[in-house]
Amino acid sequence: MRRLFRLPGVPFALLVTAGFSLLLVSCAEKSPEEKVEAMRRLYTAELTNFVVMQTPVADTESDSVSDSVSEPTAAGDAPDSQADDGSASEEEGADAPAEPPPVEVSRSILLDILVQNTGSEALPGITVDISQIDPSGQEKGSWKVFLELPNLAHGMTEQVSYVLEDADFVEGDGFHAEVRSPVPAAERGAYAEF
Repeated sequence: MRRLFRLPGVPFALLVTAGFSLLLVSCAEKSPEEKVEAMRRLYTAELTNFVVMQTPVADTESDSVSDSVSEPTAAGDAPDSQADDGSASEEEGADAPAEPPPVEVSRSILLDILVQNTGSEALPGITVDISQIDPSGQEKGSWKVFLELPNLAHGMTEQVSYVLEDADFVEGDGFHAEVRSPVPAAERGAYAEF
């Protein structure tokens, strides 16, 4: 009979003991945090698109002032609050439209994130690290976003939308999404699945 496996100078009993020890270590009971970390390792996230949404910010002082001033109803009509005594100069003629004050806007970013689970079990959701990158490649901001995906089973992919409120966005900025692994024990409190 021919031997299939043999290391010269190593007794067979030592090989069996070493193999058994490795098996015990690999089957050892993991802590809940280690289980979550192992499951997180099997998730991926990719940012597929983002859209900048601009919303005018309501200024309560200017709204109350502009509501109290009546607007002319037709070209050449004067508002009721002005006296028609000819005190308005000819240079301020009705032909020149008044320039509106600059409007302050709030910028929100709509992110489309593609999440995939290659593991055999699903977490109730996954925390995705989002980074905002300026045109020079430097990180400008970062967020930890928990996405609820309780039904994302083995091999499934899901497109998720998330809105970053009041982002400091300028033309040329970009975004990046990833499932960070491993997460250091000291930072696990910021990740909802732990």
